[in-house]
Amino acid sequence: YAITSFKKAADYDYNLIIKENAYFNYAKLSYELDLPFENVLDILQTYLTNFNNDEHKKIIKNLMINAFQNTNRYDQAFEQLKEIELPTIKQKTALQKISFFIGVKAFNNLNYKEAITLFEFSNQHKINDEIFAMSIYHLADCYYHIADFNKSTNLYNDFLSYSLGLKTIAAQYNLGYAYFKKSDYQKAKNSFRKFTRIAKDSMRLNDAYLRTADCYFMLSDFRLAEKHYAIASNYALFDNDYALYNRSVCLGLIGKNTSKIKLLNEILDKFKLSTYYDDALLDLAVYYKNSNQKNLAIAHYDSLLTHTLELEMKANVHLSKGMIFFNANEIDKAITSFKIVLNEYANTRSFKEALSGLRVAYVSIAKVDEYLAIVNELPQISISRAEQDSLTFNTAFMKFAESNFAVAKTTFQKYLSNFEQGIFSLEANYYLAESCKNLKDTACAIQHFEYVIKANQKNLEAANLYLARHYYSKNELDNSNTYYQNLEQIATNNNIKREAIICLMLGFETKENEHSVFYAHKTLELEKLDETLKNKANIILARNYFANGNFLKAANTFSFLSKNTTDKLGAEATYMIAYLNYLNDSLKTAENTIYQLANDFTSDYWIAKGFILLADIYKQRGNGFQAKATLESIIENYDGEDLLIVARKNYEGILQSEITDTTSTQEPESYINIYDDEINYEVLFEEEIDTSKIPNYRK
Repeated sequence: YAITSFKKAADYDYNLIIKENAYFNYAKLSYELDLPFENVLDILQTYLTNFNNDEHKKIIKNLMINAFQNTNRYDQAFEQLKEIELPTIKQKTALQKISFFIGVKAFNNLNYKEAITLFEFSNQHKINDEIFAMSIYHLADCYYHIADFNKSTNLYNDFLSYSLGLKTIAAQYNLGYAYFKKSDYQKAKNSFRKFTRIAKDSMRLNDAYLRTADCYFMLSDFRLAEKHYAIASNYALFDNDYALYNRSVCLGLIGKNTSKIKLLNEILDKFKLSTYYDDALLDLAVYYKNSNQKNLAIAHYDSLLTHTLELEMKANVHLSKGMIFFNANEIDKAITSFKIVLNEYANTRSFKEALSGLRVAYVSIAKVDEYLAIVNELPQISISRAEQDSLTFNTAFMKFAESNFAVAKTTFQKYLSNFEQGIFSLEANYYLAESCKNLKDTACAIQHFEYVIKANQKNLEAANLYLARHYYSKNELDNSNTYYQNLEQIATNNNIKREAIICLMLGFETKENEHSVFYAHKTLELEKLDETLKNKANIILARNYFANGNFLKAANTFSFLSKNTTDKLGAEATYMIAYLNYLNDSLKTAENTIYQLANDFTSDYWIAKGFILLADIYKQRGNGFQAKATLESIIENYDGEDLLIVARKNYEGILQSEITDTTSTQEPESYINIYDDEINYEVLFEEEIDTSKIPNYRK
């Protein structure tokens, strides 16, 4: 009855205040009596459109938001809530919840960018801790799916710091994958291992052990990789063929070939449809080939030919069979295999090797004419040029392989002279450089290693390493720094990367302090660092602290070096401690430190520099005599011209100062006759100076 009456009153325009109030109550009762949703929504919207009572509009908007929420119309509720300029706590709670739910919906629809916006909006209202944590979790998932793995890993770590709930296990698993995608195999391995300690889901455990094994493999820890592939294989829920095959690879790398062969045969027996079946056959064939078990190798190669559909692999099989036959002196069979590659697989990587094998085979039986006739039928080969190219290069390489570097050098030079754009020009430059290196022909080695680097394709590590070491040994640090920086980026060997970092720290020490400091930090991060290098890195950092006015850090580092090393770096550190005290007007401490420098160290340069500072201390105290005596000791005993210039300049400065002081205070001249027997010289000198305080700098 009330709702009908309010509706009727609202239809009249006689009194607009009564009209508004009546429709307001009509709208409220429509919501409270739970009329059909669309009717309620229309009534509420009509009020908002037609009336301007601010207090009533706020109430109606809240009713509309509640109506949307109660019917899961979160999008409309979210749009209404967003328009509120100063939302209440209740409205903020609703915003956090609704934007999270809409974000989950967008996430489930694979609309990750929209989901990110919604989850971030939800986290602007940190009221419900559980929703806040789950928003972070979903944000991490979103960034993972759009391949922003840096943000993904950061957010997963944030979530793990907030939450101890069920999602913690999944987050640890996902974090492992995010690190894995970043190729941060160390952290990925750690996350997967944490997951395996707390998870109970066998499927994910199976996968986590596989990924842990992959991480160890990428970190070149093949023993632990094999162990974790074995654990994954024991689950045998999926990818068991992958686990077995990779485990066999690891066993081969750690020299356990018997176990490797057993696993490969297990793949052949149990996984005939596996994508790793061909690889298992090939690995067995290669193993038997390398262990001179010819018949077994040929049998597995033949099985691979009947099974595989890959042209590259088929070509490689025929090539390998040809090499086996050639080494067994079955030349006719070798020729047959090589010809199959040339005729049927001309566009594969094995083509050039088969051509070379055919040439060697025919040459070995003195039938070069037959070889040339066959090659003449190949449209992609220019007989005269290609044959000469291959013959010249292979002859040179054969001599290189035999360590006959003098002949190899001459032959490679001939090859490059005749075939500037030859098939093997890049390889020829590299091996020529290596030959020259072994012959101590530095100029030649440099020229051709530089060519290899400019080509930017193969053997870059060896070329950069030689040039870096050469220029470093010649103290041509600008050049060595360039090549060591290249090495730091491309080195596949940890020892070489370590050498590059250390030499860059030393190479930039006097050139670009910023670079030296950068590599000093990287040097200190190296494992198994000896004390000499550790001290060198620390002195570079200490100098940088001093140069940038961070005197506290500088003092701490110099103090550490002074106490822990007695070499030139320790002397420098001790001097700098004295100098810092001098700058701080702690003259007595500075003086004692200089005496410690003279007593505990043998570096002439820093001891002399210390005594120059000591002279400054005496001068500052007004003791010019001791200052001059100290500088005279340096001038008479020290050989280094740089510090001698400083010592002489300071000495002359004191003399000039004394002359100036004498001139300004000189009394009128008077003459007093004093006889020698009237003067007690012993007392006079005793009052003027304590001679024990005059330091005597000695080399």
